[in-house]
Amino acid sequence: MRSTTSYTHKQIVAAVSFADNEGSLYLLDPQDEEFIAEFLGNNEMDYEEDTGVPAYMEASSWCVNAPIGDIYESDRFMIVITDRDEIR
Repeated sequence: MRSTTSYTHKQIVAAVSFADNEGSLYLLDPQDEEFIAEFLGNNEMDYEEDTGVPAYMEASSWCVNAPIGDIYESDRFMIVITDRDEIR
């Protein structure tokens, strides 16, 4: 017997906004660590205080394993892991 349960496919995204560009939202694939690092790394000067690692590198590796609802914040940008359908 076939199951009648329907599953909703979620498209998980890393929603990125920059402090100096209010109103713009960039949706990135959270699994594409290399692209996220390149995207965030333009003229990046932030360093994580705890690790001394550039914030863009820390954020790009964080995205890969972050669950829906997690938020990464730096002085220059913020990333929220979310379902694309939840963005309004």
